[in-house]
Amino acid sequence: MEKKGWYSCQILFSFFLILVGLYVIFNSVRYSMPLIKAGDATYVDAPGFSPVVCGGLLIILSLYVAYGSWKRGGTLRYFFSAEMFAALKSKEALTFYKVFTLMFLYGFVLLPSLPYWLSTILFMLAFMITFKYFTWKAVAVSVLTSFTLYYVFGTLFSVALP
Repeated sequence: MEKKGWYSCQILFSFFLILVGLYVIFNSVRYSMPLIKAGDATYVDAPGFSPVVCGGLLIILSLYVAYGSWKRGGTLRYFFSAEMFAALKSKEALTFYKVFTLMFLYGFVLLPSLPYWLSTILFMLAFMITFKYFTWKAVAVSVLTSFTLYYVFGTLFSVALP
């Protein structure tokens, strides 16, 4: 991919991150407002204050990246070119699609419906099968990692896991 194409991708990804930042800010304010109205929290100690700050920083930094990429020759016209459509079918793009799909299934299908330790083991095994790295040693590492994380965070640190 040429540099202009790279800068164009940075612009598009920056717009995506701006939307994520806005989503984080909106939901943080939405969840904090009932506590603030009830007098149980102020704007500074409300549970949504840190995500609002992080969302704001994400928006500011994404605007900075988009502006810098635009100054270096990035443009949104690149996304309608033949080179872009070829890039969407490349081996790297297919790897991205696989990883995104596995993460989506882990976060929105496995975690809500299965215990944390089981969903994590299944996610790691699916990852290994997808990328053809399925060995019994890898299975043992997956199981050991999942139970170690469950013990450390759930028992030692008393963090409520899904």
